[in-house]
Amino acid sequence: MKYHIVTLGCPKNSVDSEGMHSILAQQGYTAVAERDAADVVIVNTCSFIAAARDETLAVLGEIGARKAAHQHLIAAGCMAESHTALVQAVPSVDATLSTKQWMQIGAVVQQLRGGQVARPPGPHSRCWNWRQPRQCR
Repeated sequence: MKYHIVTLGCPKNSVDSEGMHSILAQQGYTAVAERDAADVVIVNTCSFIAAARDETLAVLGEIGARKAAHQHLIAAGCMAESHTALVQAVPSVDATLSTKQWMQIGAVVQQLRGGQVARPPGPHSRCWNWRQPRQCR
């Protein structure tokens, strides 16, 4: 399975993206330079200022518009956490991970590739995959 990570925003996002890369690589997944070649595209989002939120939505929309039937799109990071409704409005996003959940990227990818709907464990629950059902509980 191939993945591609797009990192937006601050240096902390770069560190978190490297952490996701390490987890996925340890689980045997392969990083690719071109997102069109990936089975899973992860966008590590930013919501610090309005321009960052606009960029995040534009990137998610652009990737989603080009997403192939076999691909999955994951929104991770602070915008996925703090502006969940805006991220959920992008119809091609398959899952979200908050800033407190990025360490579970391997489990989310595995569940998406298996077609399962999942919710993250713990007190900071946010939807990973809201395709079925659309709303988290």
